[in-house]
Parts: sequence; structure tokens; C-alpha cells
Amino acid sequence: MKKTDASQQAITDIFHLVRSGQLEQAELKCASMRINDPEDVNIVGLHGAVLLKLGQTDDAQLALQKTIELEPGFAKPHEDLGRLFLIKKEHQQAAHHFSEAIRLDGKEASAFGGLANALAQLGKVDEAKAAHEHFVKLSPVAGTLLEAERLLNTGDLKSAEQLCHELQRREWDNTQVLRMLARIASDDDRHVVAEGLLRRITRLSPNEYLPYHDLGRFLVEQSRFPEAIEMFEHAITLNAGNADNYHLLGDTLAVIGRSADALAAYRNALQLNPENPHALAGQ
Repeated sequence: MKKTDASQQAITDIFHLVRSGQLEQAELKCASMRINDPEDVNIVGLHGAVLLKLGQTDDAQLALQKTIELEPGFAKPHEDLGRLFLIKKEHQQAAHHFSEAIRLDGKEASAFGGLANALAQLGKVDEAKAAHEHFVKLSPVAGTLLEAERLLNTGDLKSAEQLCHELQRREWDNTQVLRMLARIASDDDRHVVAEGLLRRITRLSPNEYLPYHDLGRFLVEQSRFPEAIEMFEHAITLNAGNADNYHLLGDTLAVIGRSADALAAYRNALQLNPENPHALAGQ
């Protein structure tokens, strides 16, 4: 899509703000640009993406839908809407928008990754597996991360970390890369570095439960149980259907002597997964 010089400069400025973690300032810049030109499709779409990062899903949805109205052939807003509907747990809608993004541009690995997630939530296991295979095939990051994990599992932390740093130079905010770097740092007893990476992931993905789940597990390993409980409880608010969050919460509550609360957490885990061995042991 054609961009004016002013629009291009604004987009550059907004990306800089996002990369430096200044999401509120990025949102204000987008809003200001939209006042001047409410139909600049690039700014409207970027505004929707920034609003989504801020967790303002209703406003993000309006901006992304407006982007599609202005430019029906633009794949990115469909992918962003897919992520938005995953957050809202509207998995059928999420799958629809990821599929539209793929129809419009079948070369984006991230759209296949999102589709795999949505289809898995819908219980469409075979279709989810096929989408995930496309994701791995298209994503050089996915293949490199698999190699980094292999190196990590063989104890070659230095080589695994080097691979991740090479990826990070291309995709500074890729949360999968940051997650792997956190695992490497933790295994190497660089706990301050690992915690910094895990907290950065929560800032980049504030509406996803897994970063809080991972941070909670890390805090348990550091015997920082009250902080870990906060992370598991927040993860549950984001995804109340994950049994692991409840059993980890139960384990942590039990460690600090909150037996009744631990029992309630184990019961919730069992309701979601009656054969959960951890919850059964807690009972």
C-alpha cells in the first residue's frame, strides 16, 4: 500500500516506540495521525495492532475491522483479529480470520501458527497438526529454535544461546526466542537474566497466559512463593481452562501452608482434567 512521506515517518516512529516498550506513546501517536488522516490504512492497521498489545481489545477490534473495510486485501489485520479473538476465547472467529490471512498471503508462518492454536482449541486435532506443520515449514525461526533446543538438551548452552542471539537480531521481540533464551539463562544459573527475559515476555504478551505460567514456575524454583502465586492466579484469569495452572497454584499454596486454598485449586484442576496426576496427588 502506498504511503505518504509523513505516514512513512510516523510508522517508523511508532515502530521505534513499540520496540522500546513505549506502547502508550505509540498509541497516542497513532491516534494523532488518525485525526489528521482517518483513512490512512497503514496507520489505522498499526493503531489496531498497538491497541491489541495494550489489551484494549474492543478498540483494537474496531480499528482492525476499519482497516479491512479500507483495504480488503490486507492480510495483517485478519491475522491480528485472529489473535484478538483467541484472547476473547472466540475460537471459531479466530480460525476464520487466520484462514482469511492465509488466503490473502499464504507465506506468513505466524498466521499458520495462530490457526493451529485456534483449531486445537476447537478440538480439530488433525487440522491443527496440519497448520502447525505449515508453520514449521515456513518459519526459519521455528527450525532454528528446534536446533537450539537440541543443543540445550545436549548441554551445549553456549551454541544454543548463539543461535538464539542470531534470531534475536532479526526479530528482537519474538517471544519464542526470548523464552528459549530465558531457559538457557536459567539452566546456566543466570537467574537475574532469566527473570528479566521472562518479565519482558509478559510485557510483550500481556494477554497470554503462558508467559505468566512460565514466570510463576521460575519464581517457584527461586522459592519466591507469594510472587509465584500471583503469577499463577493471573494466568488463570487469562485462561481458566488450563488445568496445569491450577495444579501449580495448588502446589505452591501447599508449600506455604494454605492447605484449604491448595485443595480448592486441586479440585479445579481435577474438574478440568479428572486424570491429572498432580492434582490427584494433592488431593
